[in-house]
Amino acid sequence: MEDINHVEKQNASGDYQIGSWELHFDNDGTENVGVIYDAAGEELVTSRPFWLPTGTDPIPPTLAALRTMRAAPVLLAALQNLLERTDLEEGRNRSELTEPQKQARQQALTAIAEATSGSPEGLV
Repeated sequence: MEDINHVEKQNASGDYQIGSWELHFDNDGTENVGVIYDAAGEELVTSRPFWLPTGTDPIPPTLAALRTMRAAPVLLAALQNLLERTDLEEGRNRSELTEPQKQARQQALTAIAEATSGSPEGLV
C-alpha cells in the first residue's frame, strides 16, 4: 500500500500524488473558518465562515464537507489498496465475482477515476 503520509513528486503523466491532509480552524472571535493543508503545508482549501458545533448541536454542512475533504486521501488509498488486494485473490478471476461484488468494484473504480482524473472513462 502506498504511504499516504507524504506528497509524491510529479509523475510521468504530470499529475501529483496526494499525501495526507490536515484540517485546521481559525476563529475570528465570532465565526470559524476551516483550512485544509496538504502534506507539504500548502493551503488547499479555505471554507466559508461557519459555527463549530458544541454539545449536541448539529454538524454544519461546511464542517461535514471539510471533514470529507480531509479524509479524501486516506479513502482513496484505502479503495486502491482494497482493489489491489482483492482483485485476483486466491486465483479467482472477475468472472467468478457475484453481481453485488461487480457493482462494488465498479463503484470503487469510478470513485478512484473521478478523484484521480476527473472521469471514469477507460477503466475496466
